[in-house]
Amino acid sequence: MFKLAVTLLALQAAVILATPSKISPALQATFNTKSSVDVMVVLKEATRPILDQIAARKYTNEVAKRTAIRSGLMEFTEASQANILSFLSSRAPSKTARGYWITNRIFIAEATADLVSEIASQFSEVAEIREAIVIPLEETVKVADYKVPITNETEPAWGVARVRAPEAWEAGFEGEGVVVANIDTGVRWNHEALIDNYREAYGWYDPYDGTDISKDFQGHGTHTMGTICGTHGIGVAPKAKWVACRGCGTFACTEDALVRCGQWVTCPTRWDGSEPDCSQAPRVSSNSWGGGQGDPFYNDIVDSWRAANIVPVFAIGNSGPFCRTANSPGDQDNLISVGATNEVDAVTAFSSKGPLINDINVVKPEFSAPGNNIVSASYLDVGGYSSLSGTSMACPHVAGAIAVLLSRNPDLTFDQIEDAFYDNTVQPPIDETPCGNVTDFWPNNSYGWGILDVSSSVGSVS
Repeated sequence: MFKLAVTLLALQAAVILATPSKISPALQATFNTKSSVDVMVVLKEATRPILDQIAARKYTNEVAKRTAIRSGLMEFTEASQANILSFLSSRAPSKTARGYWITNRIFIAEATADLVSEIASQFSEVAEIREAIVIPLEETVKVADYKVPITNETEPAWGVARVRAPEAWEAGFEGEGVVVANIDTGVRWNHEALIDNYREAYGWYDPYDGTDISKDFQGHGTHTMGTICGTHGIGVAPKAKWVACRGCGTFACTEDALVRCGQWVTCPTRWDGSEPDCSQAPRVSSNSWGGGQGDPFYNDIVDSWRAANIVPVFAIGNSGPFCRTANSPGDQDNLISVGATNEVDAVTAFSSKGPLINDINVVKPEFSAPGNNIVSASYLDVGGYSSLSGTSMACPHVAGAIAVLLSRNPDLTFDQIEDAFYDNTVQPPIDETPCGNVTDFWPNNSYGWGILDVSSSVGSVS
C-alpha cells in the first residue's frame, strides 16, 4: 500500500511537470510529498491599472470613492476570473474555490497535481500557480500576566508615556471620531479596557469560523488592540473606536484569510459577509504580522487601502539583530513599517533591520516605537492584562498615534501624517555603524527616522 501511494504521488509530479512554466518550482516539489495543496492561481491581468483609473476620477466624498474602488475592481476581477471559476465549479465542485476582488487571484483548497496542471495548460490568462502563503504569527515574548490593571490614565503604560501620548490628550486629542482596524487573531470585545470602544456594527469579520462577534482564541490581537485604543492607561488613542478582522488563527495567518480581511477593511460587511457598506471603513489598519522578505503578495491590498485613504501600518518583524532582516509586507513601499525600542530607547535585539534585501538604498523601518515589556489587555479575562515584547507591540503604538493625529485633523493625508512624524521623531544618541548605504546616522536602518513623538506631531499639524 505504501509503495502504491508513493507511485501515485510520483505520477502526479510527472503530470504537473508537463506545464512547468506557470507552476512554481516550490509547488512542484510539494506535490512530490503531498497529494493535495492549498494553492493560489495568479492571473496575468493586474488590478493596479484599474485601481489607478478609479482613483484618478473625481468624487463627491471619500465614501463614494471607496464604493467605486470596490465595484470597479469587482467588475474587473469577476470578468477576468470567470472562465477559471466556471471550470472549477464543473471539474472540481467539491473543492473550495474563491476569487477575490481586491487582487486578481483565485484560491483553491486542497488542489491536486492534475487539477493544477489542467488549469495551467488550459487557461492562457494564468500567470502563475503557487502554494498559498502561510505566515507564522510574529513571535512575542510573554513577560508576565496581571489580574488587575497596573496602569491608569494618570500613570499610563511606559510605552504610551514614551511616545508622549498623554501630552496630546491634555491638548484635547485622544483619537475621538477615528476608527482603527487591526488584522490579527481577533479581539476579546468585552475586555474592560476595550468594551466601550468597540464599534459592533460592521465591527467584526472572521474568515475562519464565521463567528458573529469579536473573539480572540490566542491573545495576540487583544493585546495589540489594547495598545492602539484601550482605556485604563494602556492605549495611545483611548477615545478611538476599533473594529477587527481575524486574519490569523492560533499559530499562523493564511493568505486566504489575510486577503479576505484586506477586502473587508477596504469595505466592511456584516459579520456574515452580507450588506457591504464602504462608509464603515476604518482610517487606519494595524498589522502586527509578516514573514519572508521581498514578497509583494500583499501590495494589491495595500495599494487599495492607500487609494481608499486608509493608512497601512505593519510591524517590521522580529528577525533581528542583523542587517537586512526586514520582513514582508513591512519591507514593501506605500506603507509605514515599525521597529521596536526598549525602555532606554535602544533598538531591541529582536527588531528586524533594513535595508531591503534587493535595494541597499531603501531605509526600513520608517519609524520606531516601544515594543519591549508592553502591558496591554489579555484575552484570558475581562479584567486581565499581560506584558509582551515584539515588534507586534511597537506597531500598534504607531497606529494609535495616527488616530490621535486624525482626531486633530481628520482630513490629513498619508503623506501629511508621515511628514508630521518625520519632522518630530526623537533621535537618541547612537554610536553603532548603520546598516546599508547610509551616509549619516539619521535616518538609519535600525530606528528609521526615529522614535515616535505623538505630542510634537500633533502640535505640528493644523
